[in-house]
Amino acid sequence: MVDLELYSTGSSKYAPIAEEGGYGIYDADKWEYSDYSEQYNAEEDKDTFYHLKQCRLHDWTFSYEDCNWLQFIKSNDLLKLSDDQYLKKVAKQIIRSMEHKNIINTIYDNNLPDSIKMDGVYHNWRYMLLLPKPGLRQRILDKLEEEGLYASPHYRSVAYMFKKQRCINAEKEAPLLLNLFNSEKYTEEMALKTTAIINEIIADHD
Repeated sequence: MVDLELYSTGSSKYAPIAEEGGYGIYDADKWEYSDYSEQYNAEEDKDTFYHLKQCRLHDWTFSYEDCNWLQFIKSNDLLKLSDDQYLKKVAKQIIRSMEHKNIINTIYDNNLPDSIKMDGVYHNWRYMLLLPKPGLRQRILDKLEEEGLYASPHYRSVAYMFKKQRCINAEKEAPLLLNLFNSEKYTEEMALKTTAIINEIIADHD
């Protein structure tokens, strides 16, 4: 039913294989693959993403104008791998990622109050919290940054930007959601410090 499947395996993905890039599976009966690259234009990259962010910020509809914004991998060992070798590399990394996420998620499970934790099914990519007030999220983010740690706010709904439709629940909850990191770059020590900071701020709020 699908002509082309694209998977991102960049540095922030579940299987961080490389700093950028990904993998595509296509229908060989419909399409013939050919290696293609075009001169990357850093200014077009900036312009495209600036426009995209402004649309998201102001709820404008986004209209894409084709340009050379995508930077291709020019010299990388991944390019030398066969399809089978690449997929095996991804499969091994998925296991490593899963094992580490389980360790970090257990720290969050054991040290954070149940009242702010979302259900376990939401902790696959990052560990998600639903805070009681929007202002708490920024206080937590600021304090984590002061301590050399990090988390991320959740993405705003972009439904209106593309289809002029409102997603009321997503818009309501987005300012309350906080994503805690559980990737291999986030150590057990960092996770413990993160929980201590969050608990202190939540206690002050209560």
